[in-house]
Amino acid sequence: MPCPTFVALTCYTATLAITFGVNIPFINGLSRAAAAGDTSAGGKSFERRWTLWNIHRTWLSFAALVSVSIARASL
Repeated sequence: MPCPTFVALTCYTATLAITFGVNIPFINGLSRAAAAGDTSAGGKSFERRWTLWNIHRTWLSFAALVSVSIARASL
């Protein structure tokens, strides 16, 4: 069984990777489109993609929290 601390760090790193690799560039693109007056850039595709990646981030953050709790309890 992997070390809970390693699992927590891995999950947290994946959360950050999604944030910096997907969410921030996506928001920057929406901001640029809004500044250019293109209000149709978002819509349903924005909601679907945003929800999908945020669900992943939420579960990874939760897994990191549980792993840190297990690591702390085993000290």
